[in-house]
Amino acid sequence: APGLGRATHARPPPGARAADSGWETVYCSREFPSTQSENQSTEVLVAAALGHEIVAEDRAAWLRLRREEREKALGGFTRKRVIVTWLIFAGCAGAMIWEIGENGWKLEPLDENPFLGPSVDTLLDCGAINYYKIVDEGEWWRLAVGMWLHAGIIHFIMNGVVIIQIGRSLESLHGWYTVLPLYLLSGVFAACTTALLAPFTISVGASGALFGLLGGLWADLVQNWNMVYHPWMQLLGLGCVTLVNVFVGLAPLVDNYQHLGGMLMGISLGFTLFVQPRYDAAHRRRPKRHYQAVLQIIGAVIAFNILFLALVLMLLKVDVEGACGETCDAAACIDTGFWDCDMAKHSCTGQAFSNGTVVVDCLITDGSETFQVDYNPTTDLTNSRLEDLCEEACT
Repeated sequence: APGLGRATHARPPPGARAADSGWETVYCSREFPSTQSENQSTEVLVAAALGHEIVAEDRAAWLRLRREEREKALGGFTRKRVIVTWLIFAGCAGAMIWEIGENGWKLEPLDENPFLGPSVDTLLDCGAINYYKIVDEGEWWRLAVGMWLHAGIIHFIMNGVVIIQIGRSLESLHGWYTVLPLYLLSGVFAACTTALLAPFTISVGASGALFGLLGGLWADLVQNWNMVYHPWMQLLGLGCVTLVNVFVGLAPLVDNYQHLGGMLMGISLGFTLFVQPRYDAAHRRRPKRHYQAVLQIIGAVIAFNILFLALVLMLLKVDVEGACGETCDAAACIDTGFWDCDMAKHSCTGQAFSNGTVVVDCLITDGSETFQVDYNPTTDLTNSRLEDLCEEACT
């Protein structure tokens, strides 16, 4: 104002305190005319303080607006088109229909498949993940196919709902070009993990890739903590969803190695991909925080190295499961009154003859064994006895 000295928009002078060093605020020059009265000086300082409060209010309003936009995106109320998430869901739905068709358009009893789906043999033919099929027979395509298959209709519905919810939120916030590589790479690494740690297990499902998306949500929460409404509530909700899915992984045909491997890859890639842009009140892009840049580098290094290491271990045929022992078996599946973990470990067909001979074909290793038993196999070959013969034939 005329006669009140020079008031300018500038960075804070050394030693001055401001709400945020990246924001412009109003400061007054100390060069006043010698004839200026103390009252005029006081008016200038009051005007500067009011300007500082206005800028601080603008910053709070901007942050509130950005949080509201983020909440709308997470809830699906956004103008951005969600394409990749729906394509992923459609791919899983098409694969589920194909599996049932390959099974003769019928579903197996719940005591054989607790997820209301095809038989183990059908899943294996469709591309289920199994170490010996991948490494010994060179069927590496199973690493990319297994993430689209599901053990049954129940399994597909559970995963499909979560894929739509999480995928739509992440795609709305960060774009399809971040969700697609996150889903695919998490699924591939999860398949490598379950093949290495559970080589006798037949495993299917988008659970590994889904846990990659879930890990991406964890990374997004950490990287953009100050942009989230009630971040501690978000943390509690993510924890509950994660625990429920880990419990589901204790069932046969769906193992926790996929879950844990997918989440590890998802968190690593999420740190790299999910840094939300920050702008000031003048809509100028602000630099990333230091911890965000550090986590981006760490995430990229971990993601590359764990995928590279898993592929090398498979190529070299390292016995990772043998080194881990029974601990790995317990983490993959736990017997309950609803299911038996052995239904996913071995898959055999057998022929019984009246002379006491049983011929067992192992579908996993394509091996065949002939056993001479001390009972009449045509009448006394129980499921338990066949399982024992199957285990011996497959190993």
